Amino acid sequence: MLYCGSIMFGRCADSTGPFAGRNLTIQDVFEAVGAYNAGKISLEQFKDVEDHACPGAGACGGQFTANTMATAYEMLGMSPMGWNGVPATDPRKDEVAFESGQAGDGPLAQGDDPALLVTRKASRTRSPA
Repeated sequence: MLYCGSIMFGRCADSTGPFAGRNLTIQDVFEAVGAYNAGKISLEQFKDVEDHACPGAGACGGQFTANTMATAYEMLGMSPMGWNGVPATDPRKDEVAFESGQAGDGPLAQGDDPALLVTRKASRTRSPA
């Protein structure tokens, strides 16, 4: 199993506001909503965060369901460790996707059942992670 990957962070175009120079994620948009509603940032500053926080393809950048499940797939042995952490638009994603396909070719060609990966022993071995 290969997760599509998280979205990359963005950056504000404005170099003067409270969000300037920071890596922006969806969580910064939530923070900007509160800051705008409290009168701490202008509408232009709010729009700058909103327009730049999520710059491309990928699952939500927060640690929400998609990223949690991607980690769970690695812990259960359904995905090689570290592959699901590569963001969707990262140049390494093509290599990881190719390797993922190759990793699945051998066992499937031999008739192995993917359900054999998720066993009681595997879950006990990985539970400390």
